[in-house]
Formats: sequence, C-alpha cells, structure tokens
Amino acid sequence: MGVPKKKKRGRKPIELTEDRIDKFVQAIRLGCPIKDACGCAGFSERWFYLQKSKAEKAPQKPNSKKFIQFLQHIKEAEGLATQRWLAIIEKAAQGGQWQAAA
Repeated sequence: MGVPKKKKRGRKPIELTEDRIDKFVQAIRLGCPIKDACGCAGFSERWFYLQKSKAEKAPQKPNSKKFIQFLQHIKEAEGLATQRWLAIIEKAAQGGQWQAAA
C-alpha cells in the first residue's frame, strides 16, 4: 500500500477571452500603463509578459497566434492614445495655455 497522492491545487488557467481583450485594449486607449490594463482585464502583469514571451518564441502555435493578434491590437491602441493626448495638448497650447506645450 502506497502513500495516497495529493490532488494538485492550482489556479484555473486564464483564458484570453474577447471580453478580457476589449477591457485591456480600452484601458490602453485611455492611457493606462500595461500593469493597470492587466488589472482591468483580470489577469496579472506577470501572466501578460509570460504569455507575450511564449507567443514571440513560438508564433506558429494557435494560442500564440491569438496572443500576437492581441499584441497588435495593443500597439494600435497605444498609437491612438498617443495621438489623442498629443491633440489635447496641442489644442490647449493653441488656446493660450503655454504650460500644455511646455
């Protein structure tokens, strides 16, 4: 008679759902840093960077393809956020608020 095996207690794997993607990308569009966008989407910054690393190392895997598309959405959102904030600063500077352009 052997020692009974203990059941592994672990967390349920995180799934990158469309809802999580939308929440993350929306946070980025608003100007949130990655760490805060991860919190908005319901996963850790550590998980995000781990998945990013895996996707970049093996882009041909199905999960990697989805994550790479997610990364492309992030890049687009970051670009839009930058444009939006620069437009706000430019408008304020043209309106006489020199501090906005400083």
